[in-house]
Parts: sequence; C-alpha cells; structure tokens
Amino acid sequence: MPKLGRRLSTLAAVGTSHRLRAVFALVVVVLPPLTFVGQWQAEAASSGLRVSSNQLLLDGAPFEPRGFTLIGVLDPACTGQPDDTNANAHFTPTELSTLAGAAWVANTVRFQVSQFVLSDPNPATVSAYLGQVQDAVTKAHTVGLSVILSMDDQPLSCDPVSHDLPSAATVGAWANLAPVFAGDSDVMFELYNEPVDGPPPGPGQTLPGAEWTQWLTGVGTDTNEGALPIGMQDLVNDIRAAGASNVLIADGLNKAGTFAGMPASNLTDGSLPTPNIAYAVHPYYDTDPQSSWDARFGNLSATDPVVATEWNFTTSTTGSNAGCGTAKQTVAPEFLTYLADRGIGVLGYAGDAPLGAFETRAIMADWNWNPTTCPAPPGGPGVDFQNYLTSTASPRASAISLSSITPSPFTVFDHVVVTGTLSIDGQPGVAGIPVTVRRTDATGIHVLPTVFLNSALCGQRRHSGCDQPA
Repeated sequence: MPKLGRRLSTLAAVGTSHRLRAVFALVVVVLPPLTFVGQWQAEAASSGLRVSSNQLLLDGAPFEPRGFTLIGVLDPACTGQPDDTNANAHFTPTELSTLAGAAWVANTVRFQVSQFVLSDPNPATVSAYLGQVQDAVTKAHTVGLSVILSMDDQPLSCDPVSHDLPSAATVGAWANLAPVFAGDSDVMFELYNEPVDGPPPGPGQTLPGAEWTQWLTGVGTDTNEGALPIGMQDLVNDIRAAGASNVLIADGLNKAGTFAGMPASNLTDGSLPTPNIAYAVHPYYDTDPQSSWDARFGNLSATDPVVATEWNFTTSTTGSNAGCGTAKQTVAPEFLTYLADRGIGVLGYAGDAPLGAFETRAIMADWNWNPTTCPAPPGGPGVDFQNYLTSTASPRASAISLSSITPSPFTVFDHVVVTGTLSIDGQPGVAGIPVTVRRTDATGIHVLPTVFLNSALCGQRRHSGCDQPA
C-alpha cells in the first residue's frame, strides 16, 4: 500500500466533487477533537482519480491500482473467440464482488473495450455496446472498484485486422466513448492497448528516437497495416477537446513492453492546469535483470505515474504446469516487490480467463475464481498474485454503518457529501463526520472512504471494506 496509507492513524475528512461544493457548503460539520478542517478544504475539490507528480491520487490520497484486467466486456457477439464468450457469460456482480472481496482485495478492474465495435459506422451498434460498457462500469463502482477502460484492437476485439498503432478508428472510438464517462473521475482511459513499432529491444536496450516520434505524432515508417497512424498526443488532444479530464494512460512501445528511449518531454496535457497522464507497461519479461526493469519502466516511475496494466508469468510451453519450476515462477515474488517498492500498481491478466488459450498463463484455476498454483495443474501465477494483493491491501473493516444522515433524503446518483454518525466494526459511533456516499440504486447507499479512518480498522481505499451498504 502507499507509504501514506501506513502512516494514517487518525480520522480525517477528505474530498468530494467540485460540482457538489454547494452541497458541502450547506452541511454543518461538527468534527471530533482532532480536527482536519484545512485538509478537508484543500481536498474538497479533488475527489476521484487524478495525477500528482509521479503518483495517482484517489480522493486526495496516494493510490496504486491493483486488481485485474477483464476481457468479458470485449465484444460478446464476436464469433470465433470462445474466451470472449466464456468471459462474458461469467461477467456478473458475483465475479466483481469476489475480486473486490477478501480473497483478492482488488481496488481496480481494467475493462478491455473493442475499438472495432466502438468505431462501427452503425450508430445503433455503437449505442448498444456503449450500454454494455456503462453497465459494466456501474457494476464495478457498486462494489467499490475504480475502472480503466482500455481501447483494444487485437483479435479478441473482433477486428479482422489488428493494427500496430492507433488509427482513425481509434479516434472515432474515443469520440464515442470518452464523452460517456467524462463526468466519472473514477474511470481512467488507456489510450491504445499494446502499440508496436519496430522489433523489440533486448535487455537494457533503448528504442530508436524515430519510433518514439511515431508513437507520439504518428509520423514514421510503420504503415500500420494500411491505416494512417495516429499519434498518442493526438488522442490526448482529442479526448480533452471532448471535455473529458479523466486520467489518461499511455502504453509504451513493444506491446507496452518498454519506455526506454522515450524523450523526457513525452506527452503534454496542455488543456489542463496540471497534466493528468500516466503510463502503462506490460512486464511479461520479468526474468530480465533488474537493470532492464529500470530501463524499461522503473526509471520512468520516478517522474511519472506508471501502472502495470497487465502481468502474469507464462512460458511458450503448452500443457499443464506451464511456467511452474521455471525462472518466471521463482522471480515472480521479487518482481512484484520491485513494483510495490516503486509505487507501481499491477493488474493481473486476466481475471476472467481460466481456460482456453489462457491456460498456460491463467491466474484463475476455475470459474469460482480460485487461484492457480504450482505445481498443481493447470499451474500458474495465481497464488503468487493473490499473496501480493492481500499483503499490500489496506486492513479491512468488517462492518461500517452511517446513521442520522443529513441532508436526507437525497437523490444524487453520484458522490455527495452528507454528515452522520459513523460506526466501524461495532465501535461507538462518531457523530458529525462528513462522509461521501454514492447512491447505487433506488434504495441502496454505499459509503465511500473519504474519511480517513484508523488504519487498523479501515484502509483509505474504496475496496478496503469502506464501501459496504449503509
């Protein structure tokens, strides 16, 4: 967990949406003897996810995304992709609550979404698919999960031609998707999954500057399978022009394998007062020496937020126990510790693909979301990843309740500040605590941890037991 989270031992109120300042102004706050009014005022306008220097913040507190990539929101109507079909069939509130629950304690899910469908010329097709994505995001938020939406153009997205780099279809897809979630600061946008330009570098090697120029601007020698390449900077500019200030995540080259050689200036976010851009790596090469980890993405994490939006260990071996007993297995705990020490969040790939083409690298052993383990067939990184998630998660509160809510009733289906008597794990309630809540349906209210609680009772992240029905 972030270093700040380890030091929290007092009650402090933080963050709500700037559009709800008027609600906050109407609330009479009676704080306990230790007051944090200054912190509350400073962070009242910074709810949701944003970038600050080289870290992500959630409601003003350091946040490392930890959880899973899910493929079940890719085109469920896609034919010839049984992994899509199986994952979609098992995409339920039970799946999400299991991932966010005590067994895995995820705080984030990354939904890969289909560029092919989102850029379809038929508005009805796009609208129907947007509805599916919205439903998925709502389900994730309901159990306290932050969300990354990753634009995907690989075979699982149903596109008959996978493109190395973004194209006009990427621009069109974001034009349809970004405005839908522009008002949800708990959703991050991953611009383009696993761009490629040129051969992969070896350990410690950097990519030529010309490849980074094409990554940034679209101008270069990669013909992109006949589709005019679009630069990452163009995608940033287009999304900002659409009115979305969400955190944007840019994948490195070599299929998100490296940032070695990327100019220090990298992406700009000129439309915002401060940049709201992070970077994504898919470190499937974790048996390289640590100097390679540093060069590929570790050094970048000292200046910019970095998230490993996919990880597992795998080999080219087929059949049961692939990867077990190899260097990929033995180095996994060390590698995950390396990420944690640098504040780099990590998402397991994938949380909804225990069978089929993913068998040789599955994190899940079955559709009950039990982890794979070595050497038991089918083998895999599940137990290592589960140990990582549970060891780095904030302590959980088993019960949280909020009573005597003021103002009441309220109808806003989003973050809204109320005051009430807050009780954690049966302890005597503390009255007059300002708390952000989200109404998730016609009757249910979920308390979000915009009050920093004693870390022995409740961590600062939404997945840490602070998002239980009140």
